[in-house]
Amino acid sequence: MTIELQFGFERRGWGPAVVCLALLLAVTGMVSGQQVEPEGDDVIDWADLPSTSTVPLSETVRKTVASTFLTDEERRRLRVFHGIWEQGDLDGVVADRASAALLTYHLDDPVWDSPDVPTSLRYERLSIIGDYHGILADLPVDGLPDVSTIDTTQELQAARLMVEALHWTGQKDRASRLLSALLPCLGKPAASTSAPYATEAARILILQARIEGFPGSIYQQVVQRLGHIEQRMDRLYWPAKITLGQLLLSKDNRAEAADAFREVLQMNPRCSEAWYGLGTLALGSFNFDAAESAIEELRATNSQHVLADLLSARLALIQDLPEVAQEHLARIERHLPGQRDSLAHAAAALAVGHDIDGMYNALDDFDVLSPGHPYAYYVAGQYLSRARQYDRAAEVLNEAVRRDPTWPAPLIELGLMEFQAGRDREARAALERAQRLDSFNQRATFTLYLIEKLASYHRIESERFAVRFEPGSTDGLLAGEMLSPLERMAADVNGVFDHVPNGKTLIELLPSHEQFAVRITGMPDIHTIAASTGPIIAMESPRLSAATSGAYDWLRVIRHEYVHRVTLSRSDNRMPHWLTEGAAVWQEGSPRKYEACLALIRKMRSRDGLFDLSELNWAFVRPRERGDRSLAYAQSHWMVEYMVEQFGRESLLALLDRYREGDSEYFAMPAALGVSREEFVEGFTDWAALQIKDWGLDPEPALSTILSTVADDPEVRSIFSEPEYASVVSSLVQAHAEQVMQWVLQPTTDAKRRECPSAVPALTPPPDAVPLSVWRELMVTYPDHPDVLFYTVQHQQTEHVPADAMIPVLTAYLAARPVDPMPHRELARLYLETNRDDLAVEHLEALDTMMDRESTFAIELARIYRASQDWDQALKKVGRAIIIEPFNPTFRELAAAIAIQGGHYDAARRQIEALIVLEPNQPQHPRRLEALDRLRQSRGQAPTG
Repeated sequence: MTIELQFGFERRGWGPAVVCLALLLAVTGMVSGQQVEPEGDDVIDWADLPSTSTVPLSETVRKTVASTFLTDEERRRLRVFHGIWEQGDLDGVVADRASAALLTYHLDDPVWDSPDVPTSLRYERLSIIGDYHGILADLPVDGLPDVSTIDTTQELQAARLMVEALHWTGQKDRASRLLSALLPCLGKPAASTSAPYATEAARILILQARIEGFPGSIYQQVVQRLGHIEQRMDRLYWPAKITLGQLLLSKDNRAEAADAFREVLQMNPRCSEAWYGLGTLALGSFNFDAAESAIEELRATNSQHVLADLLSARLALIQDLPEVAQEHLARIERHLPGQRDSLAHAAAALAVGHDIDGMYNALDDFDVLSPGHPYAYYVAGQYLSRARQYDRAAEVLNEAVRRDPTWPAPLIELGLMEFQAGRDREARAALERAQRLDSFNQRATFTLYLIEKLASYHRIESERFAVRFEPGSTDGLLAGEMLSPLERMAADVNGVFDHVPNGKTLIELLPSHEQFAVRITGMPDIHTIAASTGPIIAMESPRLSAATSGAYDWLRVIRHEYVHRVTLSRSDNRMPHWLTEGAAVWQEGSPRKYEACLALIRKMRSRDGLFDLSELNWAFVRPRERGDRSLAYAQSHWMVEYMVEQFGRESLLALLDRYREGDSEYFAMPAALGVSREEFVEGFTDWAALQIKDWGLDPEPALSTILSTVADDPEVRSIFSEPEYASVVSSLVQAHAEQVMQWVLQPTTDAKRRECPSAVPALTPPPDAVPLSVWRELMVTYPDHPDVLFYTVQHQQTEHVPADAMIPVLTAYLAARPVDPMPHRELARLYLETNRDDLAVEHLEALDTMMDRESTFAIELARIYRASQDWDQALKKVGRAIIIEPFNPTFRELAAAIAIQGGHYDAARRQIEALIVLEPNQPQHPRRLEALDRLRQSRGQAPTG
């Protein structure tokens, strides 16, 4: 093996990895079409996203380029190959300058006017810009070139590009014939000794799979060839690695694809396709910051970078900003009117903008350039699917499949879409066809497995719902109990929104978190317990086990998801994300959590303030900071509350109808609410400030002001002599000294010089250090101040003040700050400890309404109601505990006992029958059922069952 082959010096054959951008996007599935946004941890560590300024160049590359046994010319060529060229390296060498121009997508560089540009590089440029006829001009009329004499990488590459050009211009049969003639070239000796030639051979196999179908043997052969290049030929030949990364991405093997792209950048930090690959992965994860970083890196190499505009357009489409996407695509079209990927996304932008006629016109325009080609239909279908326009998406994706039945990508997208739409038969048919063509796509494999599993599930139905569950599991017990409460819930929600969706809503009760995640995203990683995909609500079984996320109030959770079903149906899936989430939380029926109130205030008072409406939409999907997702739910809920309170429920319904008609937020709000988008946000902000005061979280005067008035109290002043608080004084003095120093150093020419600080700021004692006696005095002056009351309670607890002395302060604090659950909790505890259960009930009820996963308060209430022989209320409360923990036999036994005591024998029978299911090996349960029947007979009631 020569040094030339070892270091990839067969220069004319490397080129950029994406020689025909749109075709390789089609092969690798770079346009992600997930229907439901993943909420889980990404398999990709985006903290490691490199940049051209920080990406560490491989030490092996660095040493190789600096090798003393190389000539100056060899080192120069290596610098060009690895994208680290220096000034003068490209002067006078047309081929290398053209290669560098392709690497950075300088497609209008003057070098392209030179007749000395190698044919293979010229063809690559023509492929990128979409001028396929420019490539085919070198073909014999109605004939094919003789490829039997091909010996070099450049010749093989040029022939491959001719195949692609034929395919893109609707000449698939001719492309297949030329491809078949090329296949013998893959067995030539160079395929096992030359990294460039072997990489080109792998790309031809990928092209064969694209045009003729993708049996697994070809995929494995490609992976083996690319691995052989790295292990046996030239581990620094980065074009092989970029080809592998794109292949892995096409199989939804995202983590390994990311690793491959990063390795490429360590060997060539200017590689555009590696940055584009990372940007595509970021879009698939809804990581907009990482996508923007990739766009910035592309623009750093070329301010007019086609891939940067394309990635920006795709980012805008995912963010439901079709007008912004069209601006980026229009810039591409002005310079490159035939660029296929841009044209396909232009059709998708019209689809996202609900201009269906415009979309079909754009698809027809694409057909003029690429007759019968499926790519534009595939791209448009993906975005229609993402927008939950399932019927239209099915129509468009089926057309893509009809145009090319051997291409698995649209079949996979069609199958995933049909599965989300609840059409399992159609989904299974599409994914089985796709698997015959490509058995290595992870999302398709996971989803098909789950479809097959779900086909064996049992199904029960009511008027509005169907529930399916795993046979032979105790989930069947829960499924049977779900239908009646679901029907009552649906009647309520349908009334609120004055709308009933077409067809039944299917509840899928899945036994594990992993299966639930696959059901929602096609991959086994997501962080939530239930989700709606339109007519389907998938949920984890609410059981305590290692395979699930634990117990939870399934009825409240499904109510949230059913509101999505109703509002999205009424708006034809066109309402903004924040509004459907806000409406769903609004209808959950539980009070706002105290933590949410505090988070909203912190966000409101932060430098950036509350989310604007655009930020709010995507804080759900890709939060930038910890807590942003839960904050987005809380703010959306708050805004819907404001909308209903200020404009009325009918205005909310009118807004949904405006979205259904295709209005954007900028037009829908004035039409439905009578105010602009900006006026709505301004009004909400003013209203929210008043709400905070009502919550007792913005009291006047501020606590710091109150405490400053008692700083001279002898007991308070003594605080600062203690070592733990001496640092407080020191830090205040130091801060004052720094202010004075800034004033001294301020330039005298500054016309707006600040006044010199004249005194150390007032000393405010830490609230927890102020003694109880001072707080009692402050309560005389500020009897309704929530902070004064809070710290008084805190000190009373520390000093173990008797219950009768604490109760009035806790009651006052509850009135002053009603959103804090602490006084409810403490009052309930004090009343229970002093045997005043009747007074504890009010506070236990309040606490119970706040619980999503905890049944403790419901059980305590059941005990109290039972003790007072209020059988109906006792049964209601134990029923609430059973909704949270339906597989808890202790709760079932309690429910049966209360039902019998209250004479509700049918309810008792249901609970005992549930115990038989939950504990089939316990002989006492059948005996209890027999005893119940005897009891009914003794009281003149016929046994049931």
